[in-house]
Amino acid sequence: MKDECKTWVFYLNENASWHDGKPVTSEDVKFTNEFIRKTDSRYEEFMQEYLDGIETPDEHTVIFHMKKPFSPFLTWYTLGGQEIIPEHIWKDISPEKAGESEDMTGFGQFIFEKLDKDRNVIMFKANNAYFSERPKIARVEIHMFRTEDSMLLALKKGDIDMVSKIKGTSVPSLLREEDIKTVLTPSLSMKNIWFNMRNYPINITEVRQAMAYCIDYDQLAQISISDYGDAGGYGPDISSDMWWFNPDAPRYSRNVTRANELLNSTGFIDTDKDGIRELPDGSDLAINLYVPGPDASYMREAELMNNWMKDAGIKIEIKGVDFPVWTEEFLHKHTFDTLLTTVSLLDSPYKSAYVDLIYCDIPGYKNNTDFCELVDSLLGATTREEQKEISFEIQEMLARDVPGVTLYSGDTIDAYRSDKFSGFVPVAGDGIANRLSVSSVRQMAS
Repeated sequence: MKDECKTWVFYLNENASWHDGKPVTSEDVKFTNEFIRKTDSRYEEFMQEYLDGIETPDEHTVIFHMKKPFSPFLTWYTLGGQEIIPEHIWKDISPEKAGESEDMTGFGQFIFEKLDKDRNVIMFKANNAYFSERPKIARVEIHMFRTEDSMLLALKKGDIDMVSKIKGTSVPSLLREEDIKTVLTPSLSMKNIWFNMRNYPINITEVRQAMAYCIDYDQLAQISISDYGDAGGYGPDISSDMWWFNPDAPRYSRNVTRANELLNSTGFIDTDKDGIRELPDGSDLAINLYVPGPDASYMREAELMNNWMKDAGIKIEIKGVDFPVWTEEFLHKHTFDTLLTTVSLLDSPYKSAYVDLIYCDIPGYKNNTDFCELVDSLLGATTREEQKEISFEIQEMLARDVPGVTLYSGDTIDAYRSDKFSGFVPVAGDGIANRLSVSSVRQMAS
C-alpha cells in the first residue's frame, strides 16, 4: 500500500499454477477484474468511482491505482470473495453466459472431480502439485441434504465427518455424543430489517423509530438462534463483538408505549377502532414485509414482526418471494417497504457502513450527504483508531435515522467427528470450514 491507500501492489507467488498446469499471472488478475465488471453492474459502478487503472509490470506483480483513498481495499479484495479466474479459459466465455460454464479450473489445494447428481455429492481430490502447504487428506466430499435433521443423523452414524452452520436448537443433541465435538465461533453475520426510505410512510423517521421499538429483540434471538449469539437493536450490520462497536450508541428495545407516542405524533390515528391506524387518506397504516421464501425461519420471524407491530396499530403484510425475484426486485430495484436479510461482514467497519448503505443502497440512504461524507472519511482512514472514531459517529447517526436495525447476530455452529479427524481451525466468519482447516486437518490414527 502506497500514497495514502491510493496505490495497492500485489506480488503473486511465482510457483502458483492453475490445476491444468499453466502459471497464475498478473494478467489473470487484471482479466478477472475486467470480466466481473461486465457481469456485475454494482461492481462496475464501484470501479468507475474508485479505480483509476490496473498495471501489470511483470507476470507476478499487479498494481491497482485508485482515484481516491480506499483503505479497506485489501480486505475487500482478498476476503470479500474476489477469486481469480484463468484468462486462458474464460477469455472465450461470454460474460452473459458465465453462469452456464461448468469449468472449475482453479489453483487451490483441491481439484474438482465431479458432481454426483444422484447422490447430491460434490467430489474433490488433493492437488499434489499445490505450490504451498499441501493438504494432509486425499479427498473432500461435500454432501447436500434436504433437511438438517437428516444431515445430523448422518454425522451421528459416521456417514459424514463434519457439518457446518447448524442451528442452535441442534446443539443439545450433539453435546450428548461422545465422539462429536461442537465448535462455536463468531459468525460476523446478522439478520437485519431494512426500511425503504423512498416509500411513504416509511420515509417518516418517527414511523421507522416506532417500528424499531415494537420488536422484542431478546425473544427473537431466543427463538431464532437459541441465544447462540447476540440480540440486536443496533443500527444495521452491527453487533457487540465487533472491534468498531460503539457501546454508547442508542440501542432499541421493545417499548410499545414509546412506539405509540411516536406514531401519535405523526397524526396516524385509529379512527375506526379496528386496532390499525389510518393514514390521512383513510387507508390502513399497512407496511409490506418481504422475505425470501419459502423459508420457514424467515416466515416465522415475519409472523413475529406482524404480531409485535399490531400492538402499535401497524398492519404488516408478509410476502415471500423466490430468490431470483428477491435479488432483482428488492436488492437491485428496491420495490419493497421493509425487508428481512442476512448479511455476512468482514473484519472491517467499511462493510457495514459502505456496502449495504451506499454500494447497494438498500434503504435509500445514499442521499444523506452527511452520512456519505462520514463514509468517505472512513474509507480514507488509514489507522484503526481513526476508523473506530468515525464508525462510532456513523453508528449514532444510524440509530437516530433508522434506515434499518440489526435483529440479531448468531454464532457459527459447526461439529465434527473427533474420533476420526483433528486439526480444524476456527476462524471468525467461517467457523471451521475454511482455508486454514484445509491445510491442517488430518485423519486420526486408527
